[in-house]
Amino acid sequence: RLELAAQPGEERRVVGGRFRGGGRRRLLLRYNSGCDRAIDRHAVTAAAALARRTRAAEDDRAVRLPKPPWIAAHRGAEPQLENTIPALLLAIDEGADLLEFDVQATADDVLVLHHDADLARLAGRTDLTVESTPLHELADLELRHPERPAITGCIPTLAELLAALPGNFPVNIELKRHATDRGLLARLALAATVERDNVLFSSFDAALLVELRRQSPSARLAPLAPHAPPLRTRALRCLRAYHTAYLPR
Repeated sequence: RLELAAQPGEERRVVGGRFRGGGRRRLLLRYNSGCDRAIDRHAVTAAAALARRTRAAEDDRAVRLPKPPWIAAHRGAEPQLENTIPALLLAIDEGADLLEFDVQATADDVLVLHHDADLARLAGRTDLTVESTPLHELADLELRHPERPAITGCIPTLAELLAALPGNFPVNIELKRHATDRGLLARLALAATVERDNVLFSSFDAALLVELRRQSPSARLAPLAPHAPPLRTRALRCLRAYHTAYLPR
C-alpha cells in the first residue's frame, strides 16, 4: 500500500498493488490540478491496475493500454467541468491513456455521468438527487464549478459520451449506487457497453460487482474499498477482478 499526499485542497488517496515482475517501474499520475507525480516501484492506481494482463490468457477482450507509464484522467481534465464530455475529450487531447468517470442511473433508468448523490455541490440544488430525478430535469440543469463559477457544463448521458469518444478508447466506469436496484444497474451498464471493448467497471459496491459478474462472466471488474480486511479481499478475488484499489470515499 502506498499513500499519495495530494496537493492542498485535494483528497488523499491510498492505492495498492504491484506490477508483474520485479523490475523498477515508474507510474506517472496526473491530478485534475495539472500536477504530475512519478511513483517508483510497484505503485499502481486503480486505473493502472486495470491494465494488468494477468487475465489476458482467460479473457481475450482484456483492457488494452500502451506500455507504461500510463496517464489516467480522473473525471476528465481541467479547466473543463468534471464528468462532462468537454473535460473527457480534453483529457484525450492532452495525452490521457484512460478515462475514469462516475456513472449512476436516473429515476427513468438512464445512465448519466455525475459523482455526487445530489446536485448540491455543482447545481446548488439540495432538493435533487440523481437517482430520484428523471433525465429531462437533469439535462436542463446548468452545472457550475464550485470554486470557479464561470466554468459551466451539463450532465451528459453515458450513451452521449461513448458516442463522442474515439472507438474503443479505454474507459474506467465507476458505478455509483445509492438506492437503484443492483440488477437493474448492472443490466443498464452492460447493455450500454455491449458493443465496446476496453471497458472496466469499478465500484465501492461489492454486491453490485457480484451482480455484474453474475450477468456477465467476461465483464472486467475492479473493486474499490476504503480498506481491505482479509475476508473481503478473498471474497473479491472470487469475482476474477483485475485489482482491488483502496481509496477513501
